[in-house]
Amino acid sequence: MNIKNIFIFLVLNHFFHLNSLNIDNEIKNQKSKEDKIKDIKYSYIQDIKYDNENLIDISDGYEHINPKNPDYLYIPILGSSDIHGHFYPEELEIGNISYLKGGLDYLAKYINILRNEFQNNFLYLDAGDLFQGGTESSLTNGEIIMDYLNLINADAVAFGNHEFDEDRETLEKKVEESKFPFLTTNIFDIKKNTKKAFGKNHLSSKIFTFEVPEANTKKAQVKIGVIGLTMKRLKNQMSGNGYEHIIFFDYKDELISESNKLKKERNVNAVVLLVHILLECEDENNNLVLKMFKPTDKQNPCDNTNDLYKLIDSLDEGIIDAVVAGHSHKQVHHWIKNIPIISPINNGLYTNVLYLAFDRRNNYKIVPNEARIEGPIPICEKVFEKSHNCEFIKTSELKEFLPLVEYKFHNSKIEKEPVLKPIHDKYDNLYKVYREKISTIIGTEDTLKIEKNGNFYIGNIMADIQSSVTGAEISIVSYGNLRGELNPGKVPYYKIKDLLPYKTRICSFRMKGYEIKKMMKIIQSGRKKYYIISGLKQVLAKNKKGEYYLSNVKLFNGIKEFEIKSEREYLISANDYLIKKGGNDFNKILNWYKPRSLNCSYGPDLEIANRYLRDQKVIDVRKFKDNNNPRIRFIG
Repeated sequence: MNIKNIFIFLVLNHFFHLNSLNIDNEIKNQKSKEDKIKDIKYSYIQDIKYDNENLIDISDGYEHINPKNPDYLYIPILGSSDIHGHFYPEELEIGNISYLKGGLDYLAKYINILRNEFQNNFLYLDAGDLFQGGTESSLTNGEIIMDYLNLINADAVAFGNHEFDEDRETLEKKVEESKFPFLTTNIFDIKKNTKKAFGKNHLSSKIFTFEVPEANTKKAQVKIGVIGLTMKRLKNQMSGNGYEHIIFFDYKDELISESNKLKKERNVNAVVLLVHILLECEDENNNLVLKMFKPTDKQNPCDNTNDLYKLIDSLDEGIIDAVVAGHSHKQVHHWIKNIPIISPINNGLYTNVLYLAFDRRNNYKIVPNEARIEGPIPICEKVFEKSHNCEFIKTSELKEFLPLVEYKFHNSKIEKEPVLKPIHDKYDNLYKVYREKISTIIGTEDTLKIEKNGNFYIGNIMADIQSSVTGAEISIVSYGNLRGELNPGKVPYYKIKDLLPYKTRICSFRMKGYEIKKMMKIIQSGRKKYYIISGLKQVLAKNKKGEYYLSNVKLFNGIKEFEIKSEREYLISANDYLIKKGGNDFNKILNWYKPRSLNCSYGPDLEIANRYLRDQKVIDVRKFKDNNNPRIRFIG
């Protein structure tokens, strides 16, 4: 390195260090000024008039549910899930226009529109993965999301798998501070001998009672029981500390037992399952078009190998009446065995509303065939007039969708919900420093998303960054460790922080060639298969069951391939969650391999990626992917 380059490196490093100090000071100053939001009350039933006659209504074009339907009492359930700590919206720039996508301000507005419309005969349920991910949540240790849920009067939430990324003491504190229950019936603390493993607000189920005014001035009651389930975890799948005595019971047995209690002993009219277990349904081509779905609508199938599908399919009729789900990060607005199921895209970008129907003339017995699902509902500041959503659009296609306009839902204007103003007063100054633009993405008009097939830009960029820092010949990244996406154009710092939220550190270690081949066969057929790799060329072929397996692997410098020598040692890099804790599929590796020359002194992956992007300024993604010569090739 010549003197000029050394000088530039020292200046950039000094700038990054000062910027980090400024951010740390901003956090300390802000936290010293603000106490937690406590007991802020708000009347949701309001008569607010807007001059909105000229705004488009994205819910036009289909029949709405009438709150005063003479035959059926409808109770809407708005479901969110996998918010992953994203309170603030994403700031998108396309050409010369800019707008906000996502954001809990706008989700909260939808919630209160429905509360007003149905006079509080309404439920807001979240299916988990609340805190991990968003910069604002990591900065505040999840307090900003707890403040949101408390202020908006969430009715119940489920435990997501990423709730266990936090230490148990931290999670218990959140459960204690909540003004709503955390529901999960299949978790048990063997030391405390209780299902209330995380405190008094950790319940198996919760009954919600709705008063129904009758024509004869008497009041009827409708009771909905909500049961929580969360996906079973292994010890190495919970990165937080303190869960040594937590075990997970069988889904089906616990669900049937709790449902019987609610229906036979507590006489509930309906049971809703609030669950954080995988379900994926095929609807990729049309799943962002808002409509009202009926049980008789023809829909693409759901994956019958998913755990939630298998659970629902195994149940007798009458155990559950509806499902609010999470974990898939994809839209679900489907029926399985005549049971309606909703689940949204992650990060608070969409929501769905499930309408349960109760027969007014038959003691409010639930009527499955009259259930409806409204969605997917976009969470946006504005929408494109032609698409009625705010999805990122290529600059070359922008004119086909313009103009970008304010809009209504159920004849009410969507705007920031004023009940959340205390959150802005408390956190806005803390967050603003992370909006600084640190680099520019060029070479594509597409959003750089996290894919599960190994052929994508973001993973390759991160793997190459690891190699550049560690000098490793092979770098390994699991797509599960990357939690965001990047749009072409200017990239703010918070997007990188959102992309790498785990606080993991980069490590290097040495492996012999035969160990590398054995490792790659294991992880590329494991639970988190299709790991992203720098320095290797892989061929994955299908077996007789239709599953991909590693059929060939060689060294790869981006142009040429080379044989891996069995007895030669190579320098490998991965993060400490994989190679030290055995996270994802690496527990299988650590059963037979003890890391040699392990070095985890390179620093957190976030700092490393941030420095690289600041130094590079402009990132040309064409350098990180070659469609004609991909790093992973699928055959069969």
